[in-house]
Amino acid sequence: EFRRVLFRSKQTQPSLSRGLWSAGLIAAALLAAHGAWAGDQSYHLRAVSHIGAPAPGGGLFANDFEPTRLNNRGQVAFTAEPDPIGGEAVFLATSDGTQQMMRYGQPAPGTGLSFATFELGSLGLNEAGEVALAFTLGSPPDFAPDFGPPIIGAVYRWSPETQALTPVVVPNVTPVPGGGLFRGVYFNSSLNNRGDLAFTGFVDTPSGPNYGAFVQDRSGTIRSIVMPGDPAPSGATFTFGGNPAVINDRGDVIFEGHTTADPAADINDVFVKRHGASSAELIPRPAGVVQEANLFINNDGEVAFGGSVAAYPNQLGIGSVYYRRGGNTTVVATTGGAAPQGGHFNNIPGASIGEQLSFNNRGEIAFSAATDTGDEAIYLYSSDRHALRRVAGTGTTVIPGWTILSLEQTGVQVYPPPAGTFSGIPTCGVALNDWGQIAFAASVTDGQTVRGMLLLATPNDPDAGHER
Repeated sequence: EFRRVLFRSKQTQPSLSRGLWSAGLIAAALLAAHGAWAGDQSYHLRAVSHIGAPAPGGGLFANDFEPTRLNNRGQVAFTAEPDPIGGEAVFLATSDGTQQMMRYGQPAPGTGLSFATFELGSLGLNEAGEVALAFTLGSPPDFAPDFGPPIIGAVYRWSPETQALTPVVVPNVTPVPGGGLFRGVYFNSSLNNRGDLAFTGFVDTPSGPNYGAFVQDRSGTIRSIVMPGDPAPSGATFTFGGNPAVINDRGDVIFEGHTTADPAADINDVFVKRHGASSAELIPRPAGVVQEANLFINNDGEVAFGGSVAAYPNQLGIGSVYYRRGGNTTVVATTGGAAPQGGHFNNIPGASIGEQLSFNNRGEIAFSAATDTGDEAIYLYSSDRHALRRVAGTGTTVIPGWTILSLEQTGVQVYPPPAGTFSGIPTCGVALNDWGQIAFAASVTDGQTVRGMLLLATPNDPDAGHER
């Protein structure tokens, strides 16, 4: 999984319904709010699945879990590798169980090709349970993907009503707004509750294929958010933009881009294109940051992102988590800064690695981090309280007899794990909804074996202390 992370440089008003899954299905110990804000709720944890469990569609879950989206019904969209190991599949976990939407090697609708081995970055998921995904394409017998550029892949919508995939972008078939054809797609998809799907697509430029950000509405119409050659703020020109492109329910899109004003090829900026606006606005790059990751914009127009002090893939997890509201950017957590329960942060994957940070409509940010005390944990920041707390991590009881060993995924092995098993970079995936539920993966142990597990943390009182 760490090898894959290196390679992949990679909200409406809540309705309780039955989405807050009963953790009584699996007994769990409560995590005390150490160093938390006064009177805050504790969490209970539910095991969604584990390495070695049957995977829908056949085989067993064999390698890792990558949860990237969690809606207010408690549905988790995630990527995993069923056996035999060699390719990925996309799943949706609900209160009724887990179902598969697609798997590598299957025919890719509308393309004449098959799904190759890799899903491309974060999935999209809305309150209706619709899913957006980008996946590499290939041909039998090895289904080897072509990472270009352009990356030969397609974007799809999955409908819970039809239980089927519908192509959004097919390379060399789907028209680009303004002329030409999409040559492929890049990482990450985003889906709002109106059914608008934001994605990043490769287009032709005079210097070869490069990528821009686009949105397809529910009717199927695709519009451009930014393309190479478009004017950028302060008289500059975009050379590329859109990885990722994330959309809120108002239709605002946040994206990372590079312009002719940037001082080096590996320095990028964050931009927001407000719905109906004719141009994008620049979010000032924090001091010392050269690249951003995990961009989010909520329905209030607030922004969260990670910022790295080194260009990917150098010094992974070295940087900060940022929150922006009303023109002001706040540092939420930074490497070298004090952690809530002692020690100092020495790695925050969300600063530079995709899928390791999440943001909700209440202005809360969830992310994973490691400290110089050897702890690896999930943290939650409240913008209302301007406070940071540890939710769960090393030593937390998951289910009776099983505790979290790390937020890295190792499969099943003897305990204690061999020296060098863990990297110190807790790439567990993080997904947060408006009720404060957090989906993430971890290695857990019973003192004899170590098992990878997909977890859902639910606050005991999801509405406690919130003013929004």
